[in-house]
Amino acid sequence: MKPIQNTIFGGHGFIGSHLCQSFEKDGLSYQIVGRQDPLPKGNLGNVYYCAGVTADFRSRPFATFDAHISTLARVLESCQFSTFIYLSSARLYRHSSITNEESKFTITPLDMEDFVDISKLGGEALCHSTNNERVRIVRLSNVFGKDFLSKNFLTELIKSALVDGKIHLRSALASSKDYVDIESAVNVIRRISECGKDRLYNVASGYNISHEKIVCLIKDLTGCQVTVEEGASITKWPLIKIDRITREFDFKSLHLIDELEGLVTEYKNILDKE
Repeated sequence: MKPIQNTIFGGHGFIGSHLCQSFEKDGLSYQIVGRQDPLPKGNLGNVYYCAGVTADFRSRPFATFDAHISTLARVLESCQFSTFIYLSSARLYRHSSITNEESKFTITPLDMEDFVDISKLGGEALCHSTNNERVRIVRLSNVFGKDFLSKNFLTELIKSALVDGKIHLRSALASSKDYVDIESAVNVIRRISECGKDRLYNVASGYNISHEKIVCLIKDLTGCQVTVEEGASITKWPLIKIDRITREFDFKSLHLIDELEGLVTEYKNILDKE
């Protein structure tokens, strides 16, 4: 029996499942470790720690800390591996003026919006504490693709437009975020695992797209109505620096606006089959 080449914690999630598809395409062996599974024994090969709580972290604080810190600690302490990738979040840069990998952060435990950031930074600190250059961290931006089961911002917009015939925004149209496509993200994450020269990488597109551009295009594609909550605040991500992955891996993401029509069509086809 050949040794396992890759182990994915959180392999049933959006990022993890696409990693599995990538390994299958290349004929590489892998195993998935779920939330309730015991830690596997032996050398786990290349570990991709994709387990996490994102959209519903506000209602699941204990599960969030368990996934981002407690379980991670057990894996780093107890398991053998060849390489290790911890998926953190570019959400950390929301309040930063400097967005390269050496950026410092100001966060407060009194703000629930900072809760997931604190847990991700805790996970990053654990990774750094190993002093193992094979343990690397990826700060991943908002990933888009055929992710129709999640409750992330983009999926909820498309679902609301197709199912309810309307979109109601709780943040202003001028708000903007960085979006990176799933295939490009998975490809570069694997390359970082294989031959990354640094221990920390931003994986993002490097540019922001406004809520207005997104909802206007969805409106054109679906005919839905768009409303914005009165007094909605503007939330703008700073532009995330991707010099490191651009220089090292010649990285470039697909543009969300170019891909949005295909995502809406795919979601509509799924709804039509139900």
